[in-house]
Amino acid sequence: MRVERMSSFYWTAEGFFMDDLFQAANGDGPLYADKHLVVTRTEMPFGLRFAGEIDISNSDAVGRVLRAIFPDGDTPHLDLSRLSFCDISGIRALVDAAADLGDGGRLLLHGLPAQLQTVLRVTGWSELPSLVLCQCGAGHEWISSAGMAVSSPDHRGIDASGAPFEAPLNVPPAGSGEVPFDSESLLAMRGVASRFATASGLPATRAIELVTAVNEVATNSVVHGGGSGVLHMWENGGTVRCDVRDAGNHVAPLAGREGPGANARDPRGLWLANQMCDLVQIRNSGDGTVVRLHVKAA
Repeated sequence: MRVERMSSFYWTAEGFFMDDLFQAANGDGPLYADKHLVVTRTEMPFGLRFAGEIDISNSDAVGRVLRAIFPDGDTPHLDLSRLSFCDISGIRALVDAAADLGDGGRLLLHGLPAQLQTVLRVTGWSELPSLVLCQCGAGHEWISSAGMAVSSPDHRGIDASGAPFEAPLNVPPAGSGEVPFDSESLLAMRGVASRFATASGLPATRAIELVTAVNEVATNSVVHGGGSGVLHMWENGGTVRCDVRDAGNHVAPLAGREGPGANARDPRGLWLANQMCDLVQIRNSGDGTVVRLHVKAA
């Protein structure tokens, strides 16, 4: 189905829907159109495509379209890649429509523009189980839907898909613990990390795993990162985070992601940290390398 934005395709100030909606559902015409927005149906994957802008002038109509098209318990896809703007009222229409799907129903949102991603994250709506922010197709040009190969609306290409993994990490919050270390002070550093992990509510087993991971990464800093480094520690939302920063400036692209080889001398530190932590992030820049470890309390 070929769909383009049609800035003059509308019947009234509110566009059209309801009776015309059900007629258009079986044809190639838009399900809804006004001077800002065009909504069309997609068959593979099943759902809707939005092109244009959603604001207070048409958000109610968008909600009516969503409720009329999708039955309870459904899992429709919404292609938002051509949506250039969506305000709070528009996002609330999506949230309410997702809630109206009932138990098991979810809206799968594809191709979210940066503005929409930001608003969903700041409002906390991105955490709702009834809204799924689909990024799985970002690195895949083709995905499977209903047993058929279809073009992924989220596909961004290799460079764009890898960009989030190269973006700088946010700096540790003010007041986060800071512990300089070198080869002579690894023991003291482990003690500080252990006490912080326990005080932050990590169970004993998880605290031991975090301290082990911190020690392995810090040892890499001593051996490969200029002989010293700095450990930062903080807790947020039930997750303990530790940054190990050093002056090293070379990290293999898959460091810690590949299992160690058969040779007993093969490096294992970063790989071990990945096994013991919920998430390990590595960033490298001209100022050195930072490895961020995340461990959840539960």
